[in-house]
Amino acid sequence: MSPLRILLGTYGVACLAGAAYLLWRGVSGWTSLAVAYLVFNGALIMMAAVLRSRRYKAKAGADGPWQPTGEKFVDDTSGQLVEVYVNPTTGDRKYEPIRR
Repeated sequence: MSPLRILLGTYGVACLAGAAYLLWRGVSGWTSLAVAYLVFNGALIMMAAVLRSRRYKAKAGADGPWQPTGEKFVDDTSGQLVEVYVNPTTGDRKYEPIRR
């Protein structure tokens, strides 16, 4: 679990706990706006922490079946002949030196 996710989760729980405390103590006037803010903020932050963990995952099959594209060129830095491969599921490309 990433430190950012832990921090977001802790902040969200603290906001919701603060709102629960204010409700327990009895709120009126401007304090009710603080409770609404804390509930909204806490819920939003908690959802962000959960959705962030689902959205930013490594691509499935990133090391999957690589297929040659037929492209070959001389790499400027190494001077070696390089062949291009593509992963059709992700669209990623990799460049491998041709061994003779």
